Amino acid sequence: MTSWWSVAGLGLSAALMPGALQTFFFAQAVQRGWRGAWYLAFTPLLSDGPVVAFTLWALGRLPLAWLDSLRWVRAGVLLWLAWRLARTASAAAEPAAARGQVRTLAQAVSINWVNPNVYVFWATVLGPPVLAVWQDDPWAGLQLVAVFYAAIVLASLALLAVFSRAHGLPAVWRARLTRLSAALLAGFGLVLVLRG
Repeated sequence: MTSWWSVAGLGLSAALMPGALQTFFFAQAVQRGWRGAWYLAFTPLLSDGPVVAFTLWALGRLPLAWLDSLRWVRAGVLLWLAWRLARTASAAAEPAAARGQVRTLAQAVSINWVNPNVYVFWATVLGPPVLAVWQDDPWAGLQLVAVFYAAIVLASLALLAVFSRAHGLPAVWRARLTRLSAALLAGFGLVLVLRG
């Protein structure tokens, strides 16, 4: 039986693992501050439903090569977001809390949708035990999923709170940090392309 603590630990580690989504969180928190970025912590709740449903359906039905093709899509999305972020670096000095929250959330969701790690995680780490628990007790399976996502959201809120401290920096530093975030996102995208 999978324990709540181990599932909460998986959620915590998923939220804190450095990657493209955390880099995007950092850039948005620097530009927008806490009030303009806190809602991004709920990205996995919006993005993972279709990912989990597809992954659990695809287990045993599709060859693993589809994950390789997803890498190219992810590289394109990350490079596009890096370009957009670099273009907005000079705007990091202006108040951005109300500017494009729905679009920003959609961008965060798209990062998760094209992240092969989410699919692999659900196919290998959390999917099988949740399905096993679900077969015995669907309510217990739902509780495991709820604990996992509660841990992700709470850890992401904490991460965004820490990142938002940089919003108080002078405008020139916010612009530099935004450019750094854009470079990191581009780096993630280029690594995916070079692995080709």
